Amino acid sequence: MSHNRLLKRHKTRALGAALLAGALELGAAGLAHAACPAPNGATPFATGPVNPIDSYPESVTDSRGLSLQICRNADLCFFDPAIPGNLVSAQTGTGTESFYWLAEASLAEPTRGFDALVVMATEATYTTEEPTAGEQLTFTRLRIRLDVPQTGIYRVEHPYGVEQYRIEALEPGRDLSETFDLSFVANDPVAQGKVGPWLTWDPVLAPPPPAGYIGDGATPQPVVGSPCDTNFLRVTATDFNGLPIAINAAGGNVVQTNLFVVQGQLFDGRVQTPLSADRVTYSRTPARVGQIDAFAHALAGANVTVQDVEGTPPEAARLPSPAPLTGNATGEFFTTEVLADAPNTTALPGAVSLVASVADASTDTTRLVRALVDQVVVTQADYDLSTNTLTVNASSSDSRVPPTLTVQDYLQPLGPNGVAIRTDAPPSVITVMSSAGGWDRAQVRTVRSVAPALPAAPQALSVRAVSPTQVDLTWTDAATNETGFEVLRNGVALASLAANTTTFSDTAAPSGQTLSYQVVALNAAGRSPSNPVSVATPVPILIVAPTGLSVSAGTVANSALLRWTDASSGETAYRVQRAPVTVAANGTATIGAYATITTPSGNLPANASQVQNTGLAANALYSYRVNAVNGATQGPTAVVPRFNGNLPLPANFRSTVTAGGLLGIGATPAGRVPLAWTASTLAAVAGYDIERCTGTVAQCNVATASWTAVTRVNGRATATFAVNGLTSGQPYSFRIRTHTGAIGLTSTWSAPIQGTPR
Repeated sequence: MSHNRLLKRHKTRALGAALLAGALELGAAGLAHAACPAPNGATPFATGPVNPIDSYPESVTDSRGLSLQICRNADLCFFDPAIPGNLVSAQTGTGTESFYWLAEASLAEPTRGFDALVVMATEATYTTEEPTAGEQLTFTRLRIRLDVPQTGIYRVEHPYGVEQYRIEALEPGRDLSETFDLSFVANDPVAQGKVGPWLTWDPVLAPPPPAGYIGDGATPQPVVGSPCDTNFLRVTATDFNGLPIAINAAGGNVVQTNLFVVQGQLFDGRVQTPLSADRVTYSRTPARVGQIDAFAHALAGANVTVQDVEGTPPEAARLPSPAPLTGNATGEFFTTEVLADAPNTTALPGAVSLVASVADASTDTTRLVRALVDQVVVTQADYDLSTNTLTVNASSSDSRVPPTLTVQDYLQPLGPNGVAIRTDAPPSVITVMSSAGGWDRAQVRTVRSVAPALPAAPQALSVRAVSPTQVDLTWTDAATNETGFEVLRNGVALASLAANTTTFSDTAAPSGQTLSYQVVALNAAGRSPSNPVSVATPVPILIVAPTGLSVSAGTVANSALLRWTDASSGETAYRVQRAPVTVAANGTATIGAYATITTPSGNLPANASQVQNTGLAANALYSYRVNAVNGATQGPTAVVPRFNGNLPLPANFRSTVTAGGLLGIGATPAGRVPLAWTASTLAAVAGYDIERCTGTVAQCNVATASWTAVTRVNGRATATFAVNGLTSGQPYSFRIRTHTGAIGLTSTWSAPIQGTPR
């Protein structure tokens, strides 16, 4: 049920204001009433026979004997309007939702942030989004929704019992929404839900409900009908310790109302004339407009007619007037009616109505709306065991504008001669659907035909690699009865081709491999013989920079071991070069001339991935570069630095905070920690990195300590740096390391020292 739509309708009638005006705000003490059996006191109800129009029960009767029918009076009841173009909706006169009975009550205290809603209903709907034949569903509903000011325990008393909720978290919108939906069917004498008997306006109070109804569907009124004598909605709120939560304007923890909006139409005691539409189809030939055939079941002796539905276009061929169906003693009815000619001789009514009535004051006329569809007849559904082929053929009763016929099981359209479907396991039954709406189903028959001869094998197969990834095939078609060809690569099917094909290009051939190709002719008898032909595809040339270049301690002193991943293909060699690196006193690094380190050719063989370079100078800084070579083509290089030794740590790293003389003369400024160290004289050193950690050395000299960068000093002769902007009196730890500048190498970090700014 779309409660938002119901609320919207009620709001247009000022429901919210009326309910607020009728709400009773009480103290902690409640009114005395009869207790409902736990957990719910709803009584059973009975359901009537199936209504042939909407396929719902004709009526629902509560334990007091109050019978209601589905209300379709838009002035006194809420229901979804009919959906244009939906034949089921056109037949029932409603959309997705309609109601036998609907009642609701609400409580709202905006100043306290409290809102409650209880909805009770006996509803008719569908399991699908829009009305669909066979998807009808009826159920009773009890829905409780709360929006509360704080977490706690909320006791909800309603006409059918008591529900208690422990709300431990608040959410935007509704803090609690609980719905009990229990389905029921027709002809059930003891259906049970969470609601019942049906609440009605209190009969002793004015005004009375409209004649034939139990309420007007809009006006909040006191009600009767609770099996517990609790014809009200009451909410009591306490916290988890049992203390009251203020939810009413006066500060009390109880809010109550006895006003409900109620809708429902009294059952008029009349039932629909039994009627079912067995088949309504049309047929036509190129020479005539066509005719309608109608088959139905109804009460023997009933008056049954067929006619166009309202809204049939005037230019369509149509029935000239309601046409009677002829019946027999067992209630079978039939007619065939010629359609009148029209300006548009190809247009037909989209639907027709079957109407049945009897001369009985307690029985209403029944009208069924049915789509007008063609008649489909499956004329062949044979599975040939010799060829594993399912042949399906069918015909439509419309030969003037032939519709498309499709084998639903395979989504295969039928041609003028049907359709042949190759399958190793056919279904036992096939269904043919028409684009004009008709369908037919038939059992599959097994047959065995004479097997045809195998097709002749293709001749003169030529296979040529035209690129690293493309192989072209040509052959001579020597067969006269093939249905197609199959191309195989290394014994695996690669492509299926039409009959009489003599060429194919494999544009996704693996490069640098020897491949075997076959071409096979096919027909229902099987596959022709085939001899494989091999071809080698060239290796594609791809010259790119090596990946993962690294350098480490070689196997002998003063050496470097370089390793990399060969990412190229088709290269003829690898070139490895080395250049000395000098670092100026100001930290500027200069890379000298690169020279090839390998002899005699200056290159390593193709696919190389490592080399050891010896003869390095102690404590010298180098840059290596490696690239793939193809003839005269030099690929892009990968570069890595190497220091032959260990970068030293700065000596005598210390903090030089001073408190100053007697008058503070010479004291370090507040928030500053001066740092000092002995400058390095190593030529590879370009400068120093400094980091800090907030805390003592003991706190910061652990693996989980958090260190942040302070500065990078460029220039190896520098021996001091002042860290400013620190918190006075807060201990800090500092550490230092050397670096090689742009070359990217660093020493390990020094042990931390501590400095506390003034």
